[in-house]
Amino acid sequence: MEGKNTRSGNNYKAGYVFSIIFSFVALYVANNLLVWQVPFLTNEWTASLWVLNISITLTIIFNILFLIYDKIWFRSLLKMTLNIVSILFLTTFIYVYPLDFSSLSYESTLDLIIKIVLIISIAGTFIATIVEFTRIFKDA
Repeated sequence: MEGKNTRSGNNYKAGYVFSIIFSFVALYVANNLLVWQVPFLTNEWTASLWVLNISITLTIIFNILFLIYDKIWFRSLLKMTLNIVSILFLTTFIYVYPLDFSSLSYESTLDLIIKIVLIISIAGTFIATIVEFTRIFKDA
């Protein structure tokens, strides 16, 4: 019987497999956006793409590890790592800001909304990182 520090069942494993597949698709899409000439994306996208590639690649690796070893403390440690990389990506994205909506009449409003959402995302991810950190010790 599985202890309280593990999750068992095919639903969790299926979720990990789905995440792996989705991550490969996301990696392909993210690296082809400029080739597909997305109209509002600038060439500055490549300045933040490296962090996104690291994040997605780690997501793939970590989900493979979750299929093998699924203790709560271990999952929390890896999720915390992904959160930190996500914060790095979001911060880099805000700094580089590879979006150009100058062809739209509501450009400044859209830019402001996107930046607010990115800042809220950073704050939420930071809080999630603290939660995962506490789980490492709570469930170890």
